[in-house]
Amino acid sequence: MEIAIYEEKIFEEIAIKILEILEIVEALTKDHLIEILPEDIIDVFSRLNTDKIQKNRYNKLILQRSTKKVKLYEETLPRILVSKEIAQIALNNLVCKNLVKQEI
Repeated sequence: MEIAIYEEKIFEEIAIKILEILEIVEALTKDHLIEILPEDIIDVFSRLNTDKIQKNRYNKLILQRSTKKVKLYEETLPRILVSKEIAQIALNNLVCKNLVKQEI
């Protein structure tokens, strides 16, 4: 029984992080005229602070959650989908399911 509860909490955390990836996609593509690469989305999700992220001010990204605005880089780092590879798989899955449109 305890294992089932633990697994349920893990799946719930994963769902929250998938929604966060979708929020990041929306925020980065909403008003930007520059090309956003999948790597950019994963880097922001992972809270990296590369030269490109600083130059484009992605580290100042504010997400709208319900009734409040959240500064993404002030939130705690994700504990689920932590590695860039796993986060990339999650993003690719969203593209495959047409939840994220990718232009080539």
